[in-house]
Amino acid sequence: MKNKVSIENIYNLNGRVPLLKAIPFGIQHVLAMFVANLTPIILIATVAKFFGKN
Repeated sequence: MKNKVSIENIYNLNGRVPLLKAIPFGIQHVLAMFVANLTPIILIATVAKFFGKN
């Protein structure tokens, strides 16, 4: 007895994502872009302030 498991992608390459799912995906994408741009600035500013006290 073989169980046939079918795994299908819920989105197609040229398909459309429903709006209620697209909004959280979009917000997450924008936040990821902000974090990726702000993290190096914060790290460099922290290191510069640390070495500036000496």
